[in-house]
Amino acid sequence: MLFMALVGGLRSQWGPLLGALLLFVLQESLGHLGAWYLAGLGAVAMVFALWLPRGLAGVWDDWRARPKPSAVTPASPSTTSVPRSSTP
Repeated sequence: MLFMALVGGLRSQWGPLLGALLLFVLQESLGHLGAWYLAGLGAVAMVFALWLPRGLAGVWDDWRARPKPSAVTPASPSTTSVPRSSTP
């Protein structure tokens, strides 16, 4: 349960649910390694504790709160014009 809370994040109601989903996926994909999958879970937990302390929910919140790219205005036509001859 601690893994779910650490990986998912505690500040959101969805954090522990995301952590449980990740735990399930890791257990299913690494389960064939026997007891070594526990070392894999420990490594994932350490990565989240060191570099993503707010968990997956915190990453999601940061991604949603990122500044939106400003609308790019179309390039205006050049103001320099080619001289035209006045002869008909």
